[in-house]
Amino acid sequence: MSDKIPVVLLLSVLSVIDLKKREVPHWGVLSLFLYALFTADKIADSIFWGIYAFLGLWFIFYITKGGLGGGDVKLLTALAFYLGPMFPIYLGFLTVTSGIGFLTAFLYYKKFHQSLPMAPFIFLAFLFFSLAGL
Repeated sequence: MSDKIPVVLLLSVLSVIDLKKREVPHWGVLSLFLYALFTADKIADSIFWGIYAFLGLWFIFYITKGGLGGGDVKLLTALAFYLGPMFPIYLGFLTVTSGIGFLTAFLYYKKFHQSLPMAPFIFLAFLFFSLAGL
């Protein structure tokens, strides 16, 4: 758990920035990637999951014409590199947090095409993932 504290802190800062500026800064993604590079158990697994996440997320980015932001793609790719084989489990947490967030936004704004920052959901999912001891 203690190795996840820097990631939790970084994601919380990136969430605030995303809420205020609607962008995920490059320095945040690079910091997460460098931290992952030095803490990875098996670098080959990290590379595989990073590439896997990037390709899948880029496809979503392309299909939705930017519905998922480029910064979110980079952030989730770095997080996949950090988590390695645990990334699919994390995606379950992300699905729940973002689903609740988008449902809440829909009920509040009463429209489907509401843009929401994704970094806060990424942060909350990682926080719950970490608290679950995974």
